[in-house]
Amino acid sequence: MSRTLTPIVLTLVLASTCCGDLCDCNVLISSFEDGTPYPISSSGPTLTGGQTIGVTEGLYSLRVTGPIGWGYIGTFPVYPGSFMANTKFSIDITTLAADFPGDSGINFGIALWSSETGWQQWNDCLPSWGGTGKTNRTITMTVDYNSIKPATTPSSITFYIFANSYSNDGLATTYTAYFDNMMLTGEPKQCPPGMTPFVIPSQQNPDSLIAIKYQPIGTGDQDRIGALPEAMSTIM
Repeated sequence: MSRTLTPIVLTLVLASTCCGDLCDCNVLISSFEDGTPYPISSSGPTLTGGQTIGVTEGLYSLRVTGPIGWGYIGTFPVYPGSFMANTKFSIDITTLAADFPGDSGINFGIALWSSETGWQQWNDCLPSWGGTGKTNRTITMTVDYNSIKPATTPSSITFYIFANSYSNDGLATTYTAYFDNMMLTGEPKQCPPGMTPFVIPSQQNPDSLIAIKYQPIGTGDQDRIGALPEAMSTIM
């Protein structure tokens, strides 16, 4: 006995709400759901995954603890196609008043480097937070990098995130913050007629999302990253 199925091609693309290399927009870099700091590599501070404070996406966040002062937190790669298709980097950051005793506070910044863009840096990207009367805060830090995108797609891109913390009375010697929902965002574009993206979260690629796109064979739209060589038409 057999059933006849409509032939399909499965195409894997690094995207979220759009179709393959047509867009790659609104890409979740990581929400730290696997309990590790991936894809951030520490530049010195302690990075601890699996946290439940400051969660804005999924179930877990990443705790960052480092010494008071200016310093790098870590680096992470970004898929060049997604970088070019988007215009902004964003990350949700939570800070608790209890972690900053006395007259202390913190701000954060972002830098990036590629051979095509050179070094680019954005300092103190959030409204001021700290002092003696501070309260808990969850805020989204957004950096618009559209003006520095190169004419050609870089071969690789590295992002750097850093902290600028202070303690005017010396009561705070370390800072703690919680990261979640690290994304690239841009203007969405519509999929071609008859094509629908289906998104599955993943921690196994630099952009943390794999969209599986189902496309009827013979439409003329070429597969983008890796399709099955042929589709099975019968199942015994």
